[in-house]
Amino acid sequence: PKVEQPAATLLSIVAQVDQILQDRLAVTPLAGKGIHLQESPEGGVVVWVGLQRIEGIDAVPDPEVKAAIQQAVKAWEKQP
Repeated sequence: PKVEQPAATLLSIVAQVDQILQDRLAVTPLAGKGIHLQESPEGGVVVWVGLQRIEGIDAVPDPEVKAAIQQAVKAWEKQP
């Protein structure tokens, strides 16, 4: 029989990348900027920088913030 996992234990890819991002941001000057990733209802990524909502990583205007997110994505991709 198929064992169903409760949905709460399965983090979306966006949530997993956000977790990596939060761990990395904690030790940088970007820590207090309120940077978070959220999955959009359409399945894309919404980037929050404080109260500013940005559709997609590529649309992030701050190169430092964009680089931090891209590094978190690369770290997620390298996980086993």
